[in-house]
Amino acid sequence: MELELIDIFTGVELDNFSSNNSSLDEYLKRQAYYEHMMHLSNTKLVKINNDVVAFFTMEFRQLKIPQDYDENIYPIVCLKCLAVDSRFQAKGIGSTIIEYITPQSKELSEFIGCRCLIIDAIKEKVNWYKDRGFQFIDIEENIDKYDVTVPMFIDFRDDELVIDYFHEEV
Repeated sequence: MELELIDIFTGVELDNFSSNNSSLDEYLKRQAYYEHMMHLSNTKLVKINNDVVAFFTMEFRQLKIPQDYDENIYPIVCLKCLAVDSRFQAKGIGSTIIEYITPQSKELSEFIGCRCLIIDAIKEKVNWYKDRGFQFIDIEENIDKYDVTVPMFIDFRDDELVIDYFHEEV
């Protein structure tokens, strides 16, 4: 299955796209191009032949990470949206997108400096994201307090370097 990755553009046929998540589908059809055009985020369409089979949107954000027990606000790369058309789900397309996004984000973090890749995972997809290397931002005992989405991340920080740095300071 050959996947083609393109920027969202006006005139692309999106009426038939349905991920079975109305908020993601509406975002794609109503907001994604505007935010892309304004450089607020970047939306990529994933196509097979001429069909849009998935999309994802990336943006920068800032975040305080509760597990760090400090007051630092970190720059982060955010996977704002990821959706696969229901006709193409369970075919590895979502995993392929994550496998593409993660090293791209890590490379970006090494170029400009950002702490992690984050996703507000739909609660039903939390285990799917865990299986792909994401961890909870909050402690796992607090996960039940989230209604619809759960913040998760892949940390780009090298913990061994941090430990060595603080041991050298002593």
